[in-house]
Amino acid sequence: YGGSEIVHQLSKPYPKYTKAETDQYILKALSNSNTPITCDAVKQTWNCNQSCNVTSPVHLKQQILKDFGLSADTESPSVDDDDFNDLDLLKERIPDVKFPWDSFPAMLSECFKDLAKDMSVQPEMVAVAALGILSAAIGGSVKSVEAKKGYKAPINLWIIIIAESGDKKTPVMNRLMKPIHNIQQEKAVEYQKALQTWKQNQQQTKAVNSKQNPEPKLVSAYTTDTTIEALAMMLYFNLKGIMLFQDEIAAFLLSFDKYRGGKGGDREQYLNFWNGTALKIDRASKETIYIPEPFLSILGGLQPRKAVRLFGEESFDDGLISRFLFYRNQESCIDLSDYQWRADYENLWTSIIKNCYAIKSNFNLNLSDEAWSVFKNYDNALSRKSFYLPSMFKIFIPKATNYVLRIAGILHLVEAYFNQPTFTTAISADTIRRAINLVNYFLSQSRKIMELYAPKKKLQINMDARAVLSAVIAVSDIRNSFELPTNEMYKIYNNEVPEQARLSSDISFGKLLGKIFKEQKLTITRKKLAIDGKTPQGIITDAGTINKIRELLKE
Repeated sequence: YGGSEIVHQLSKPYPKYTKAETDQYILKALSNSNTPITCDAVKQTWNCNQSCNVTSPVHLKQQILKDFGLSADTESPSVDDDDFNDLDLLKERIPDVKFPWDSFPAMLSECFKDLAKDMSVQPEMVAVAALGILSAAIGGSVKSVEAKKGYKAPINLWIIIIAESGDKKTPVMNRLMKPIHNIQQEKAVEYQKALQTWKQNQQQTKAVNSKQNPEPKLVSAYTTDTTIEALAMMLYFNLKGIMLFQDEIAAFLLSFDKYRGGKGGDREQYLNFWNGTALKIDRASKETIYIPEPFLSILGGLQPRKAVRLFGEESFDDGLISRFLFYRNQESCIDLSDYQWRADYENLWTSIIKNCYAIKSNFNLNLSDEAWSVFKNYDNALSRKSFYLPSMFKIFIPKATNYVLRIAGILHLVEAYFNQPTFTTAISADTIRRAINLVNYFLSQSRKIMELYAPKKKLQINMDARAVLSAVIAVSDIRNSFELPTNEMYKIYNNEVPEQARLSSDISFGKLLGKIFKEQKLTITRKKLAIDGKTPQGIITDAGTINKIRELLKE
């Protein structure tokens, strides 16, 4: 109550405050409030230190109305089915998640936040970009993270940061890439010296370039522009792997097969690169190239207006989009300041990257017994939830559990840096949990990306209709009536679907009920009912509709 005025009071100290602009933000916030916020979500920002039975603050409405002398009995939540769509349901199942800073060692999290303060950007952008660079620095030194025999994943990450031009995504990435740039410069100097020596030996001995006397090759840590053939050659000579780094990645992703008239297999080959599938290239009059475990990590930036083109239906059909982890930069105004990234933090970051890049051995990581149990439970829970997600979003689920292993491998080696000299190849349950928290964050980011850019026509939920209609029949049979309270159907529905697919309130269920009745062309009348001396919100139907629902459930 009075929230708008409080927002204005809190905003007035901002030097550039204007009433009109603040009103726009208030309206924007209100328009985005399609579903009730939960108490857990509130406590992430402000802990009320209460342990009550309320699951969502919307349930406090009756008491608030009484406090202001209004009639609570005459008030009922308005339900507009036209405003409740599949994306609203997706948000119920894949809710907003705050960035889990405790997934990183505390000192590293502070390092990222300190750089964000220097760059005047959201700290999450720094952390996401840094995660991609850590993956590239470790590279193929880790062959895979194995959950169990036959279930394994490499640790290469593909990350896209979506931000407006001027949001400083490129300066942030370049600042974090500085240790990699320095490593590449050192390799370039070494290559020039080796090449000079080789040429001198060629002149002195008049030897020819052969397998016994090969011309030295440049060791590459990353590339910014490449064809599939050139990338294959780089991977062939760089077993640690290659990072594809592009501050604007749209041109790269939209240019697959451009040198082959659009009829090449670049797109399919990149899908294989993500999996680390063995690469074998045979070309006439050229030596066969075979790379048993190619390692390609990707880090790039993308402007929102170009994201629409990237999220075409073919990207969902072949699963390209689901192989990326996304970060959508929050729109905010952070003033530039005189603050500088602390030298000890910058040195820490440089040391970690150099340490990761210096790993020479090629080994596997595995899960401890407890870690396997945590991972298995998460994988199963997410798989069950996927049956209640839009078909277009389902493609993210298998990749999400795969990314748990990849990110856990990276976190394990970063943790080893802080815990030297102790090192084991067994990943702990705590590290798996931290990786899961990061993956849940990235899933919520993917959902936001879909809301903004994905084609809407494929966003359909199928199993919800059966669960909702089953709840209608159950309450009708229990009460032997056609007057059905929404809260009773809601409880049955939530008991029937997996825990991960439950709705947060009977208001959301009421909207879903109306939506499904409309889709199935079933009649519905909303009304406050008079039941057991109470007046719950409900629906009134008829025998014909109930029979039609029974027939639908038999199909």
